[in-house]
Amino acid sequence: MRPYPENSRTKSLTLIELLIAIILLSVVVLAFANIQIFGHFQVLTGDRRAKAQSEAAKVLAHMGKEIPRAIGNEAVDGLEKVVDLGNRGDGDEVDDAFQRLRVYIDANENGKREPYARNRPADQDHWISYRYFNSGDDRFEVKFCATCRNQKCGHNRCAAPGWQDISNKITGFGSQVNRDTSGKLQDNFIEVTVTACWDPAEAHFPCGDRENPKVELRSRIQMPSVSTH
Repeated sequence: MRPYPENSRTKSLTLIELLIAIILLSVVVLAFANIQIFGHFQVLTGDRRAKAQSEAAKVLAHMGKEIPRAIGNEAVDGLEKVVDLGNRGDGDEVDDAFQRLRVYIDANENGKREPYARNRPADQDHWISYRYFNSGDDRFEVKFCATCRNQKCGHNRCAAPGWQDISNKITGFGSQVNRDTSGKLQDNFIEVTVTACWDPAEAHFPCGDRENPKVELRSRIQMPSVSTH
């Protein structure tokens, strides 16, 4: 073999230098991978939270449009003849997995409350109703009836087009009003709380987990045409 000239310089990587280079490159690649995974997780979680919030906001927006049409004075019309809340089913049985909110509205918008009559048409004052289910086939659903055939507004007492689905992602629904000791309304607003979950059935992660965000929204819905005196 021909020897190298004495004044020539040769360069080569030792095994240790190669291993150090590989380790440094692995650290850089791992750092970028972690940034990508973290960013993807944040985007995914944010998207799921936004969808859950959208479902809860959709229910409140619907109620905020319909409930202000309420009209009446329970001192004159009778207790629970303007707003009727509770957790009793169609057969008046108490069911903690069921919530209802019924309101008597000024359907013809003439500023006067017409006396209640069964099977009233949609263009005359009548009851509307919201129902929430946390059990059975309708679990996690909030439904709305635009025209109740009577105050009870049971499953089969909603006029066409019948019960309308608003959301099927709801895990909590509550409403309350302020009443005096006699049961009469003290204020002309309803406090509503709606909780939604991205996957309410908890197929893979429990509701409220980072992978399955939960959102709770509250709203105070005014009823301008409801008198409390």
